[in-house]
Amino acid sequence: MSLPIGHATIGFTAYSLFCRNGSSFGRWKALLGILILSNLPDVDVVLGIVLQGNGSAFHRGPTHSLAFALLAGFLASRVWDMRSQWPSLSFRTCFVLILSHILADAVFTSSPVSFFWPVMVNWSGGHSGLRHVINSVLFGNYQDVTIILGCAFLILLHRALSVRFGRSLVPWSLRSRSFSPGTTDPKVPVTNALHERPFRPLFSSLDSSDIIHPLHPDKGG
Repeated sequence: MSLPIGHATIGFTAYSLFCRNGSSFGRWKALLGILILSNLPDVDVVLGIVLQGNGSAFHRGPTHSLAFALLAGFLASRVWDMRSQWPSLSFRTCFVLILSHILADAVFTSSPVSFFWPVMVNWSGGHSGLRHVINSVLFGNYQDVTIILGCAFLILLHRALSVRFGRSLVPWSLRSRSFSPGTTDPKVPVTNALHERPFRPLFSSLDSSDIIHPLHPDKGG
């Protein structure tokens, strides 16, 4: 059973493998985004408590679906971009973080999720009062120790192998770049594709005396 810390750990693992550009440990705002988005599907527990006094009333419903991950990921990325001083979280990053929660619930728990909602819906059933929900959040995270240790091992292994081979081992990495497509990295000089030398304009070495005047050919050279 994955609880908030477990889901946050899984989300951070997904972020580290697929989305991260540089270390995020010194960027608490990015970590805050990971914590919120990786637990966002469980907003249905809050809705159940508020509307019916039962945290399980709407649990594992529409918020645990692919459609929700896409829609909420898009909206979250737009909201995040409104705060220019915050680290950028792209749509793909937000989508991966939310999807990590849904997949974790599908893999690590016996209760099915509504992954293909609205085609199919699977409610968790049962009754979870406010006290039960609070106790689970505050004191039940020890159940996720195995998940946390497994995620830590996976991150360390990936980083060690990346250092060994000099690149990320994730073939379809979503890592963002600091420059837009069609532009060049300012730290890397533009090179001539044939000679791998810094690019030099074709006529940069021509002197004005080398240019032949179209009306007075004798003035050239």
